[in-house]
Amino acid sequence: ELHRRCTGHSNENILRNLRLAASLNVKIILRCIIIRGINTCNSHYDTIASIASEIPQLLSIDLLPYHRYGAAKGIQLGLTDNTSEKLIPSAETLTYARERISARLPGVTVNIN
Repeated sequence: ELHRRCTGHSNENILRNLRLAASLNVKIILRCIIIRGINTCNSHYDTIASIASEIPQLLSIDLLPYHRYGAAKGIQLGLTDNTSEKLIPSAETLTYARERISARLPGVTVNIN
């Protein structure tokens, strides 16, 4: 439901494709964007761990902090800048997320990129 609220679309296609790749024994790195105030909560971290636990050939999980790098380009294209520094998660938040996910997935590397 969170994905639909933020993007206007379900994440079902993403999950279906992830399961398909896993069924084909593709090595997978989960890359998860962390956005302060949007998905910086235990339920989200637990969901990442739950999904990851279903992927036997998972190489690692990369936690990607939200950034504003594309804001200037969007403005050049005539788009409204709806990015905000307030959405960038703190280092402490990212460390907590890594520790919570790692605790549920022994042996899986969780990186902060």
